[in-house]
Amino acid sequence: MRKLNLFLTVLSAIVISLTSEEVTAQVSRSAQRSYEKALDAYAVRDFSQTITELEKAVNKSPNYALAWFLLAQTHRDLTQDSIAIIELKKALNIDDSLYKRGWLELAELCWISGDYDSGIAALDMVVKKHRELKQYKWVRAGLEFSIKSIKSPMSR
Repeated sequence: MRKLNLFLTVLSAIVISLTSEEVTAQVSRSAQRSYEKALDAYAVRDFSQTITELEKAVNKSPNYALAWFLLAQTHRDLTQDSIAIIELKKALNIDDSLYKRGWLELAELCWISGDYDSGIAALDMVVKKHRELKQYKWVRAGLEFSIKSIKSPMSR
C-alpha cells in the first residue's frame, strides 16, 4: 500500500509539473545550457554575450519560447525595438502562457514604433486572453488616438 501511495504521489507530481516540463521537453540540452549562460550574462548586463547565447539556443531549438522572450527583452533593453517586436511575436506565437503581459508589451512596442494597427491586434489578444490586465485600456486609448491623429491631423 505504501508503494502504491508513493507511486501515486510521484505520478501526480509529474502530472502537475508537466506543464512547466512540457516547455523544456522539446528543448535540447545544449539549448538549455546556452539559455542558462544567457541568464548569467543578462544578470551582469553583458548583453552581447546574452544575445550570442540566446541565438545559439534558438538555433538549436527554434521553438524555445523562453529564449525568444529573453532575446526580445535584451533587444528592448538595448532600445532595438524593431528587433524586439519580431522576437516577442515569435515567443508569443510559440507559447504565450509563459508571459502573461506579453501581448500587452507587444502592443506597447508597436505603439512606440508607430505600427498602430499591429498594436490594436496585439491588444485584441490581451482582451481575449488576459482581460484582467487593466493597462490594456490605456494603451488602446493611446493607439486609437494615434490612428485618428494620422488620419485627420490638426492644421494650424
